[in-house]
Amino acid sequence: MLRRYSNLARRPMSRVDQKLSSAELRTVTDYIEAHLDSALRLSELAAAIGMNQYRFARAFQATTGDSPHKYVMKLRITHAQDLLAGANFRWARSPRRLGFPRRAT
Repeated sequence: MLRRYSNLARRPMSRVDQKLSSAELRTVTDYIEAHLDSALRLSELAAAIGMNQYRFARAFQATTGDSPHKYVMKLRITHAQDLLAGANFRWARSPRRLGFPRRAT
């Protein structure tokens, strides 16, 4: 009865509940990969596709299954593993090249 007399059943899906389009996801992932060596902010990622931070974080997680932070960390760890496996590895430069902060002194 409630559904019959309310507008809840006819309410369209809001943008918050939706996933990113393939073009939006590609734009964001390309941006992340291009800036992996720097401190990435949620606001930068959201701005890359013209979305606010809240909506972006929800849509990104709905699309990828990971939060933006977790996704970036996975990419950085994968990149670090690739560097460790390479012959030209240099310890001192690696954390900065991967976007991790400098070590505490």
